[in-house]
Amino acid sequence: MADNEQTEDQQTPLLSPFSRPRTIKGIRHYGADDQSSYKDASALQQLFVNYGALEAMGGSDVATRAQIRQGQQIVYGAALLDDENYLVRGAYLLDQDTAELQMLKFRPTDLATLAKQMQRTGFYTSGDPSGLILSGRGYSATDINAFVNLMRYSNQQGLIVQAVAKQLSGLSSVAGEGTKVKVTAEEDIRYYLEQAFLARMGRKPTKKDIDDGIAAIQSNERKMAAMGRSSPSVAVAAKVQAEKGNAAEGAAYQLGNAIKLAFSHLGGG
Repeated sequence: MADNEQTEDQQTPLLSPFSRPRTIKGIRHYGADDQSSYKDASALQQLFVNYGALEAMGGSDVATRAQIRQGQQIVYGAALLDDENYLVRGAYLLDQDTAELQMLKFRPTDLATLAKQMQRTGFYTSGDPSGLILSGRGYSATDINAFVNLMRYSNQQGLIVQAVAKQLSGLSSVAGEGTKVKVTAEEDIRYYLEQAFLARMGRKPTKKDIDDGIAAIQSNERKMAAMGRSSPSVAVAAKVQAEKGNAAEGAAYQLGNAIKLAFSHLGGG
């Protein structure tokens, strides 16, 4: 595959739009990949800074305008911050190469500790941390898949993986009696999202709709498990995702169906 070619599953997964901008201390990167990701996300209008953020929000947010005038820096969109509130990069690509690149940013001993925390909090959805990663000698395909899950969660939280890694120790375990909590498979979520969008919007979900839906549903399943609560069914969760941010489109489609039905009855059809 060419270096600049991406499969559909490797494209940058956009975060669900934040309801408000975030104040940042500034911009800093932890490698050339972060700098490249930031530039690409900016060029693709996936994240916006300062007055660009204000414009992306419609330009009428008085509070945000006041913050910028006071010298504060603002970011809006699919941006990942570090634990000190600096803007680092755009969202992660959810592929093996990106996962391995991010794993290399951890020391082997820290990566071993992280793997144990990822197992405890449910990111290892199949298999366990390998002997390679626990001994600091490398990692397996199972470890990489777990790290892709961590990057997906990081995208959803708007934080780089290093910041999320520091939070894992404070999360409740999602394992009990040696049994891991299993999040719903992506293929199953995709099916229910397609059904929900067809029913509510009269169309199939876009790639962004699917990426956002999978990330949101699996993240909520982990959170509910950590609190000892049951998650809603995937069908219900998919319906919520279909309606989220698409209320006007859904209402227009449903109204159109109602009008067609009314004419059908009037015409004796």
